[in-house]
Amino acid sequence: MFLGTSLIQSTTTKAYILGVLHPSRRYTVVERTDETEYWVKITLKHNGHKLYTKCNNYKATATDPNKTESCNLHVGQTVDCQFFADRLSLDAGGYNLICGEQRTNGKLTTDGKNELLIVEREEW
Repeated sequence: MFLGTSLIQSTTTKAYILGVLHPSRRYTVVERTDETEYWVKITLKHNGHKLYTKCNNYKATATDPNKTESCNLHVGQTVDCQFFADRLSLDAGGYNLICGEQRTNGKLTTDGKNELLIVEREEW
């Protein structure tokens, strides 16, 4: 069953095909590399393929705008995520994947309690 759409993002050197959403929302962290203060490289396994992402490592919280949260995804962890083919949509808040349970009116939020990821490429 196909639930999502494909997003093709072209650059001068690479083309990525992103965004086939499968019925399962379960993603398993298989690699983590702390890259900068603001981003962590996370590789997720989902339905037999890998997603290479970067996770926001400097997120504001809704309860205290002066407090920040780090990316709390670790190798071996399995999380529920929602995929957004259009990361610029209002629901996506600039991210392809939002993982976690923090919701407002039934929708996942970009609050610091959720994990916020941008998909850089997929490997089948």
